[in-house]
Amino acid sequence: VGIADRNKISYSQAASVDYTPIYDAHELLHTFAFCSGALDDHIFHSFDNYVYLRLTGRERYGADTMRSGAAQLMGYNLQFIKNDSDPAKRAEQCRGYLGNLMTVLYYDSGIETIKRLYRATIKPGPAATPNQTIASLFGTKGNQFQALVNALKRDAQYPLNVPECGY
Repeated sequence: VGIADRNKISYSQAASVDYTPIYDAHELLHTFAFCSGALDDHIFHSFDNYVYLRLTGRERYGADTMRSGAAQLMGYNLQFIKNDSDPAKRAEQCRGYLGNLMTVLYYDSGIETIKRLYRATIKPGPAATPNQTIASLFGTKGNQFQALVNALKRDAQYPLNVPECGY
């Protein structure tokens, strides 16, 4: 259990000794994103589930529980997105919506879909110039969010229709 700061992880010895399970890929994901230049912002935490499965041979949490929980949270995020005029709060809900969508996609479509979407956010080209809403919500990360939205619209089975987020 620790904190990632760019390419450095500081682990808390007291918390880590008693941590169950003993595998925690979360902070590694942050450092990988920093080093690769991929979008982070807790969007691709479905990788946590995949790493745990590969290391232990079993799901950390039940797939049905994770998928239904993420789908339910998407609805929760959407409700707040539509009702919140504060851009900072809306940006946080928009991030949550995409993160929960990635979890649903992981369980419905598999890790290859998540890998493809993750890679789309690494050094996106000019086609990922963010629309006005995405640029205003996500600032310098706008092109990465736009690249993810473009890839989702192109490749994924779930239509995005969240104009308040620019999706």
